[in-house]
Amino acid sequence: MRILLLKTFLALAFIVPQQYTLVQKIALNAKYIQTDNFGQLYIYANRVLVKYNKSGFLLSKFSNQTYGEITTIDASDPYILMLFYEDLNQIVFLDDKLSPIGSPLNLDELGVFNISTVCKSKQFAVWIYDRFDNRILQYGFNPKEVLQEINLDPLNIKDEIVFMRESGNYLVLNAGKQFLVFDQFGSYIKSINSGTEKSFQIRNKHIIYFQDKQLIIKPVEIGKTDSLSLNFIDNIENVLIENNQLYVQKKDTVFIYKNERN
Repeated sequence: MRILLLKTFLALAFIVPQQYTLVQKIALNAKYIQTDNFGQLYIYANRVLVKYNKSGFLLSKFSNQTYGEITTIDASDPYILMLFYEDLNQIVFLDDKLSPIGSPLNLDELGVFNISTVCKSKQFAVWIYDRFDNRILQYGFNPKEVLQEINLDPLNIKDEIVFMRESGNYLVLNAGKQFLVFDQFGSYIKSINSGTEKSFQIRNKHIIYFQDKQLIIKPVEIGKTDSLSLNFIDNIENVLIENNQLYVQKKDTVFIYKNERN
């Protein structure tokens, strides 16, 4: 049943550990990793963002020490990456070669100063979580203005938002103990129990995150929560999935595994 659910929900053939072969291992002490829907891998380590193709070959690098530490990376659009620098309260956009696009977006100029996370919106905008006023803002670039403001107080959220992503028709916020699901226009839909305070992925209408040596797979709409055991790999810090590949972050190395049956 689990295999059937995984194939149906994710179009992934995760069956048994022995079917995975190591594609590449990258010796970097990653702070975090991200992937895009092309299977390209982004590793942030030692204040340098490094991009690899799905086979683990180096494509490009980006570093700007004046910006400080990158807080989060949104690679949902492989052609336009978004980097958020919390200390400077700025957003930087990069092209697919990791070259800067235009000038950074200074969030101080929008009058929001206490931001913990941001993400892209496909409506040529960004979503911004303002922890001070417990609200999310959608800021558009054409015209350059706040398109909408959503107060989260009525949802009785006790924890601040630690991560959010827009994918398909959904905007999902992780409040540590629950996922808050909105539609792409900012209308609240539902809350879903969460067991992670880390990042997550949204794939084929499912929220996927790593917890306790498992990938947890929760449907955004209706259906059964499923999981995939990763006991065949020790000391995992995070795992991402793209198509038939696993991207495994450990303390000082990132591994790419491929399911050869796909």
